[in-house]
Amino acid sequence: MSQSLNDYRVALLERSRNIRDSNQSMRWHFSQTMQLAEEAILCLYLLLVETIAQDVPLTLPPSQEVTSPASMEDLRRQCYELAEQLNRAHLSLTQQIEITLKLVGCIAQLVGLHTEQAKQINTLRRSSLSKTRVMSRKRG
Repeated sequence: MSQSLNDYRVALLERSRNIRDSNQSMRWHFSQTMQLAEEAILCLYLLLVETIAQDVPLTLPPSQEVTSPASMEDLRRQCYELAEQLNRAHLSLTQQIEITLKLVGCIAQLVGLHTEQAKQINTLRRSSLSKTRVMSRKRG
């Protein structure tokens, strides 16, 4: 297994742990989640290259139904658990690809929740600004 693949696996574990354990702003979480997505996709790419180079037949299990965890915290915890699984020794390439695909899906759900939350915040801000403008016009 290539050193860069191992580096990505360790980076996924560390970044997902930081995301799970941090109390930083939503903006920080979003940027870190996007970095995690980029690293997960690059890890998946390297796993696929390794699989092709070793001529390993790629048969993944049937599709599983995607369930939506209740909160960002649940998704952050799930991302960390998947990154932790990926770093376990003695996983076949197929198992690593399967776990990485689950991780990418989990990250996509997390990005979706971040996007939805940002839309809600922007809507509230716009609504608040409109009320402020109306109030200042009435005074003026």
